[in-house]
Amino acid sequence: MGCKHSLPTAGHKPRDPISRHVKYHLHRLSESPALPPDLIQYIALFLPDSKTFFVFLQAFTKAKHIVGDLWHLHQLSRKLPHKDLWPRLRLRSRAHVELFCLLKHLRSFYPVVEVSGAFDLMSLDAALAPSTVLHIAVRHQSVSSDWLQSWATLPIESLDMQLLDSPNVGQWAIDVLPTLTHLTTLLLGTCHPKSRAQVDALFAFLPRSNVTRFTMVASVQHSETSLGQITQWLCTRPVEYFGFGKWSFDSVVDLLPRFYDALLRCPTLTHLSLHHEKLPRLCDITIPKATSLRTVEIDSCDLVPVAITGIYGALSHVRFFKLIVPFANTAWGQSLPGLTKGMTRLIQLEIHGLVHEYMETLCKALQSSAIETLILNGYAKPTSTDGLNFGLDILGQSIPTCPRLRHLQLSNIALNKSHVKLFGQGIIKAQLVSLKLVSCVGIAFVPTLAPFLAQSSLQHLTLSYNQVEFADRSTLRMVFAHIFANANLKSAAFGSNYMGDDGVVILGTILHVNSHLRELHLEHNDISAKAAASLIGMLGRRPSPLLVLNLKLNNIEKRDHAQLLRLARNQSQDIACVVLE
Repeated sequence: MGCKHSLPTAGHKPRDPISRHVKYHLHRLSESPALPPDLIQYIALFLPDSKTFFVFLQAFTKAKHIVGDLWHLHQLSRKLPHKDLWPRLRLRSRAHVELFCLLKHLRSFYPVVEVSGAFDLMSLDAALAPSTVLHIAVRHQSVSSDWLQSWATLPIESLDMQLLDSPNVGQWAIDVLPTLTHLTTLLLGTCHPKSRAQVDALFAFLPRSNVTRFTMVASVQHSETSLGQITQWLCTRPVEYFGFGKWSFDSVVDLLPRFYDALLRCPTLTHLSLHHEKLPRLCDITIPKATSLRTVEIDSCDLVPVAITGIYGALSHVRFFKLIVPFANTAWGQSLPGLTKGMTRLIQLEIHGLVHEYMETLCKALQSSAIETLILNGYAKPTSTDGLNFGLDILGQSIPTCPRLRHLQLSNIALNKSHVKLFGQGIIKAQLVSLKLVSCVGIAFVPTLAPFLAQSSLQHLTLSYNQVEFADRSTLRMVFAHIFANANLKSAAFGSNYMGDDGVVILGTILHVNSHLRELHLEHNDISAKAAASLIGMLGRRPSPLLVLNLKLNNIEKRDHAQLLRLARNQSQDIACVVLE
């Protein structure tokens, strides 16, 4: 028995999967099931995320025979991360030995198995169902030629070898690649053959293969043969994803217009990723007014303005656009009005390295757009608030005038107090659903921003990697009191903030009277098992239950996990999912 699972759209925040009423009916179902066990097991296979799936299994604790072999997954979930078990099986280098012993019971549930590590793939394949395919991610700088050669008879559908730098790769491209008939995804990154013959063999493989997703970001000198093979692949195969960068076209400049034309007119290509390219002679072709592209990433491509304008004109159907601006480049900033004018269907925009001179230009462009998610990232985290004038004041004044904007993420920027106040005033007036601040610095920026958060419409708040240091406990209490006074807030994340036991106790005293929060994420802090137990006790006395409490990567020993999980289950308001590893 197996199933396919759909993935959520980028930028989409799923609703709370398990309500209190649903949990109640699950318990009723487990005590006196009205459906046959086979049907209940079949329903479980269609649960699309690990959180919902394991809450569903938990409901059958007293009647585990009803879920059959799925109960083995419930047992494994106590020792392995939930996301490694559902909706796909992810095997890592240190996967628990018990998992391999149970594969014969679990293999029918997984049409795809993801492997990260140098496993004995032949033995693994023998333990899986005949219809199961492998997705392999190589995370080693070098591997043996024997291991690479062993892939020849395996049902490998996806290969991610972006970190591999091995002399064996070249011969592997000639000997093994043509035998991988199941292969549809080949992500090479900086991993590539070194000799001319091996490079040509790699690209000659593409038009004759089933590969529809390919990336290579490496210093490759193209010949007429290799560029011709890539062009043929784009013209004759149903290519979906193509990424390239650092390629040299010096000896094949005259062939570039045909390559660009094939690239932009490929009817199935939906995802394009460019890295450190200048795209010579792009302006020599007639760029189509619309392409099939839906996602485009442009990383540090130092293009001339006319090329940028031409690209924007071809991206009218693009929904997700990511731009990393090259250092000291002005052309991309000046072209921002054309971005939203050309990409009329754009819903998510991500920009790295935009200087403050172009913040006003960006904000004006946003006002007439359909963009729902905006992600802005400075380059490196500045050492002081004077290190970077990000234009936060301009952004704050503008976001209330952006009619579709719902999700905002800011990373690696400096925040000064006056700009934070203007930004906070904008947050109150805007219709934002989620705000995420990551690795931002500024003296007392969180205490300054907190009162504005209390009056906002935010449902999801993330403050991560901000090195939040408050002068005293009363300031911390004030910050949390303001944040959780927002009755709209459903999830809060304070990961990687050096939060210790004192902070957790203060947080618990604020939250034990809070009835609206559904998820609390405190991963990667300095919380002890004793403080975690105290927090669980306070959360268990809330007016309504908490769905998720994430405490992984804290100062909690593995021997304390079982006791904390029991404590969470025995609260008057139980916590549906406690994440400890």
